[in-house]
Amino acid sequence: NSDHLKGYLNFIEKFEGKEGVKTILLDTLKIKTGELLVINASKDFIKNFPIFAQQYFKEKIRRKIPSKIIFSEKFEILDPTSEKKFMLKEQTTPTMTIIYENKVSIIFWIEKPMGILIQSEEAAKEYKTYFEILWKQATP
Repeated sequence: NSDHLKGYLNFIEKFEGKEGVKTILLDTLKIKTGELLVINASKDFIKNFPIFAQQYFKEKIRRKIPSKIIFSEKFEILDPTSEKKFMLKEQTTPTMTIIYENKVSIIFWIEKPMGILIQSEEAAKEYKTYFEILWKQATP
């Protein structure tokens, strides 16, 4: 029964393959207010997009976009401006989730990467609350 979801999901779009995931990531750079909240940042981003990842972080820094990132594995991050914390993989989600403005992006690093972009004020608010709970539990 999806009655409890009524009014929550205003817009959902699916993006397939590396180009689709790039589209979602580029959308995060259009943020005008607030910050990027990332759950389960993964080295798969850098592994799948070595050049694009460098350009992405350079642009994020240039635009002075603030962010808080929860990692579930240790690796070298290309964005020194982010606030970072760490949690074990089994304490987070198997996907990379990015929450910003009224959007939630969920990226699946599977053989053919894919992503889902949810545009909903209520969904973003729920995910921001979830992020804050994880942030409090995570270690610097």
